[in-house]
Amino acid sequence: LYQKTSFETVTNSLGGVNEGTVGPDDEYATLSARVRILKSAYRPGDFGPYLEVGYEREVINDLDLVVDDPDILMTKIGAVAILKNGDYLDVSYGRFDGLGGDRSVGTLNIAYTHSF
Repeated sequence: LYQKTSFETVTNSLGGVNEGTVGPDDEYATLSARVRILKSAYRPGDFGPYLEVGYEREVINDLDLVVDDPDILMTKIGAVAILKNGDYLDVSYGRFDGLGGDRSVGTLNIAYTHSF
């Protein structure tokens, strides 16, 4: 994963000059390895739960001044379903916990795919 965000310099309502958190742009990159155990869903009406575990390592983080916890344990539990009309639904809850104890993020993801 690689992300770069660029910011324009602006003057705020108090007359101060603002730009990005650490300058005119922020960069962030991670490498990750994950394992997923999944009961596959292939046909309409099929349902498949899954468990995913992984490790992420930040290799670039311009925001280290905010959070410097580069080693992350990722765990996720979820389910996929092929709906009767052939659409696809994936619902999961994931945790991203820094091994240094400075990061703990929970995410709920819902992905609905309709083919046409």
